[in-house]
Amino acid sequence: MKLGAWVWSTTKDPARTALTLSLWLIAAPLCLFVLVLSLRTLGGDDPPPVPSLQRWVEHLSGATFDTNGFAILAKQRPDFADASWARVTLPDTLPAPPLAETPANTPMARLWLRVSYTPPVDGLPDQRLALHVTRVMGGAYEVWVNGKLIDVNLEDWRMQWNVPLFVQIPPVLARPGQALQIDLAVPYRLSQGYSVGSMYLGPTATIERFHNKRVFWQNTLPMAAVLITLLLGLISLQYWWVERSERAYLMLAFSAISWAIGNTQYLGDFEDDFTSAWFGVLNDSAISWLICFLTLFAFQFAERRSPRLELLVILYAVAITVLTLPVWGWAVQGLIFQHYVDLLLVFSTFGYLTWVAYARGSYEFKVIVLAIWTMPLFGVHTIYFLTSQRDPDGIHLYPYSAFFIFGAFLYVMQRRYLHVRTDLVTLNASLDQRLRDREAELGEQHRKLLATEHERVVFEERQRIMRDMHDGIGTALMSSLAMAEQGRLTQEHAVAVLRDGLDELKLVIDSMEPVEKDVVALLASLRFRFGQRIEEAGIRIAWEMEELPPLPWLDPSAALQVLRIVQEALTNVLKHSQATEVRISARPANRGTAQTSIVIRITDNGVGFDPEHARNGRGLNNLRHRAAALGGELRFQSKPGRGTSISLHLPLADSAYHDG
Repeated sequence: MKLGAWVWSTTKDPARTALTLSLWLIAAPLCLFVLVLSLRTLGGDDPPPVPSLQRWVEHLSGATFDTNGFAILAKQRPDFADASWARVTLPDTLPAPPLAETPANTPMARLWLRVSYTPPVDGLPDQRLALHVTRVMGGAYEVWVNGKLIDVNLEDWRMQWNVPLFVQIPPVLARPGQALQIDLAVPYRLSQGYSVGSMYLGPTATIERFHNKRVFWQNTLPMAAVLITLLLGLISLQYWWVERSERAYLMLAFSAISWAIGNTQYLGDFEDDFTSAWFGVLNDSAISWLICFLTLFAFQFAERRSPRLELLVILYAVAITVLTLPVWGWAVQGLIFQHYVDLLLVFSTFGYLTWVAYARGSYEFKVIVLAIWTMPLFGVHTIYFLTSQRDPDGIHLYPYSAFFIFGAFLYVMQRRYLHVRTDLVTLNASLDQRLRDREAELGEQHRKLLATEHERVVFEERQRIMRDMHDGIGTALMSSLAMAEQGRLTQEHAVAVLRDGLDELKLVIDSMEPVEKDVVALLASLRFRFGQRIEEAGIRIAWEMEELPPLPWLDPSAALQVLRIVQEALTNVLKHSQATEVRISARPANRGTAQTSIVIRITDNGVGFDPEHARNGRGLNNLRHRAAALGGELRFQSKPGRGTSISLHLPLADSAYHDG
């Protein structure tokens, strides 16, 4: 899996965007807050350290290196009669020898550091003095002023390797102009040595400000790094829970959690030796697992995987965790072995990753590999710092590697996000241009289709008109012409032929009117043209039109057939019914609650006829065929002497009628 594809997956899917949003909305502001606090600590002038002190080492017998032993020592102040004081400058260290053992009967000593100080005469009567020491590595320290014990660190002595000493001297002991004798006592094992950082003595306000700055860099910032890394791990673990196939996020989560566990030593320790020993094993083993998970995480982005190396680091993490358990009794040897093998493993595996990244890796992969190198490099500094006890005024760099690694992830994700945005903008612009080109192409094709369709409609309409005129007017004229050539055409017959031809021509013209699928408008044109002729024949005509729904299938060809049916029915009334009244109505017809058709009914009060005798008549059959062609039905009701009713039922749905 390539790194670019992994980071790109966080932006292309809305479900995956949760990780990016969590990083930028939660973790990034937290980092910014820490940065602001860091900048605030840079201001102000630091007080000068105590230039020199007196040192004496008291050899102890029967003392124990535990809380009870330190409490007993705090009550046993020597008389200093045989003390041999030597002038020293701080920091003062007695480095621990390599491969140091710490059996229960290890000889002990107590370091005494003495400084003389006279408060200014012009100081305030109630002004308090404060004492600060950057770091004390050894047993529980004691602070004595003028032979009186004012502080002993029995509760937190396991953390004083990283927590600065800060003690306020009571005003009753620090009177202006009166000399003070301040003693700092540190018990230690001869096999482990001791380390005391620089000492600062002065007004409480000045010393406390400097102390807070030191606490921030030694404690607060590492704690913030633990919280930020733990947050990163939980977010990654949550995302992996949603996307189980993304093993890179699982390895990132385990790396972050291992790093957080390994740095919990900066948060505190336990009072009893048993729990403290197991807590130390947890911290040290977490570092081995961190190397394992970081290696597995980085391999997720390498083009070539190394299954054997991945299995090796997993087996090593399991083995070193078991070997360093306190139950074996070789915790010191196991810890030393662990540190050396950790360094060998991390430099070899990270070296291989570096070669892969810079040989054929992406820019983002190189940034990540460069960032994770801060972990072993800063770790070497911290291990050397703790084991040799040199430079007690320094800062442990290992916790700060989290900011580099986390910052690298943010940088990579931000870089990929900007690249994705640029690609999306370019892609959108390309798609917009292609869409405009396609729209123009489709518009041109649509215009051509409309022109072709218009030509087709005009052609079909021309063909229909020619066919209708041929079938109607043409047939009548040809028949009349034949009769005239034979001398059988009378004037009355010629007038009838011309009238029928004129009516047919008007029907064709009426069918071409834009009635918008409206039957009422279609019949209105027939009324305008045919109504006067009926009234001139002495027949009263009544039009009863209701509001009708449009007929989707009523094109000019179908409209002509409807007009022919109605006109032929009215012509029959004129020629045969001897009626004095005719009624033409149009209304919707329902089937249940739904409208299914409309009905056009022509009713007269004429002589009527017997439908049984007229069933096979040519005229009625023509009307039936025309109605059936429209998908409708023609019904007759008539009795001799009782008039005639013709009903044309037309469907609302699409008709099956096709011209031609």
